[in-house]
Amino acid sequence: MTNTPSLRISVVLTCFNRRERTLSCLRSLFQAVDAYAVCPLDVSVFLTDDGCTDGTAEAVKAAFSEHDICITRSEGNLYWARGMCLSWKKALEKRPQTDFFLLVNDDTELLSGCFEELFRTYDYSLKKTGNEGLCSGLIVSPTHQECVTYGGKRWRSKWLGINELVEPQGEPLPCAETNANLLLVPRSVVECIGIFHDGYQHGCADFDYSMKAARRGIPSFVTGLPCGLCERDHPDDRAKQQRLMDMTLAQRKAYFKHPLTSRHDHLLFTRRNIPLRYPIVLVGRFMNLYLPKLYNRLFGFRN
Repeated sequence: MTNTPSLRISVVLTCFNRRERTLSCLRSLFQAVDAYAVCPLDVSVFLTDDGCTDGTAEAVKAAFSEHDICITRSEGNLYWARGMCLSWKKALEKRPQTDFFLLVNDDTELLSGCFEELFRTYDYSLKKTGNEGLCSGLIVSPTHQECVTYGGKRWRSKWLGINELVEPQGEPLPCAETNANLLLVPRSVVECIGIFHDGYQHGCADFDYSMKAARRGIPSFVTGLPCGLCERDHPDDRAKQQRLMDMTLAQRKAYFKHPLTSRHDHLLFTRRNIPLRYPIVLVGRFMNLYLPKLYNRLFGFRN
């Protein structure tokens, strides 16, 4: 193994006040790197500390002082998508000859065999399509590991905006949208389509990236076996709609203005990727702001 060339991997992630989760994520990352026996992995981590007040950056430096970690500080106004963009730009600046970029959510715990599974999916993409593709690691619930929480989605109806998670079947499967909880991106893909679109604030940037890749002939696959653990932290549509109906108009305006729940990202995603659906989504978002009960009746979110 000493004569085997190493693979250069730049790990990209962002964080905000989740010190213990961030530490756990990085710990599992380095354990997975050590467990990979096919060839050495030369890993550098690029982390954006988006205004953390809980000492995340200091804890990371202390816990992983022997590892190559570049921490960029920001003021707390980037949120997930823009934080990931900043980390990715730093990776390109400081390590332009990396072989792969690995996008990771800091609340995801990597399994020890994740690199074997990610590179198996990468090889599968080459064999099946002749192209290097995006490889999204299948993520399952820590408490119910038969339950898929993140990975990739396929469309049931693009026009209606209905999609579903791809379930594991032991072999890599194609998908239309990738989650970046754990996403392996070959350098050739970045050279072709760049990084995340910088118009997103918090969400949808990872979905957008895989759909942009598809338009350029770049495939996306979900691994056939789980690569990580993460609980799904998004409320379901019914719970979210009930919460909106219980709000005052002023509260709904504040809700839709906040980057974490803004209408902006979903509207941008639709306009960029499903433009014929954009007017419908725009009207629907307006209706949900001013007439949420009517929106609920029309779109079928029942209590």
